[in-house]
Amino acid sequence: MADDYINKIISFLNSHGIHQYHFERRTKSRVVVIRYTGCLNRVMFPLGGPDWRGPANTLANLRHALGLFGTKAPRKRRSLKRPRKPDPDRGSPFTCNSYSERAAPAQDRYLGPLMLLKARLERRQTSPPTKRQPTPA
Repeated sequence: MADDYINKIISFLNSHGIHQYHFERRTKSRVVVIRYTGCLNRVMFPLGGPDWRGPANTLANLRHALGLFGTKAPRKRRSLKRPRKPDPDRGSPFTCNSYSERAAPAQDRYLGPLMLLKARLERRQTSPPTKRQPTPA
C-alpha cells in the first residue's frame, strides 16, 4: 500500500510537469516536499492505509496545497420543486377514524378562571342586595 501512495504522487506530479520534489520519512508518516511557483509545499501522507481511498485523499491534499483545481463544467440551474397536482384517479388520502368522538377541549388555565369570576360578579350585581343580620357579640 505504501508504494501505491508514492506511485500515485509521482504520476500526478509528472502529469502536471512538476519535477522538483523529494520524499522525507517521518516516524508515523511521510512527507513530499515540492518546490512549486517559488515556494516549498509540504504534504504529509501516512506510511500505509487500509484501502484505495488513502492515495486518492493524498492526491486531493496535493491539489489543494498546490492550487491545482480542475475547472468544472457549468451546471444548469436547478428547478424549484412544485407541489404535486392532485390526481383524480388516486382517491382521497387515508385518514384514521379510530376515535368515534372528539376529545373534550382542555380548559384554558388563564381565561377559564377569569370567566368564572366575571360570572360571579355579574350575578352579584344583578341580584337584589340582601340585609345582613347583625351577629351577636
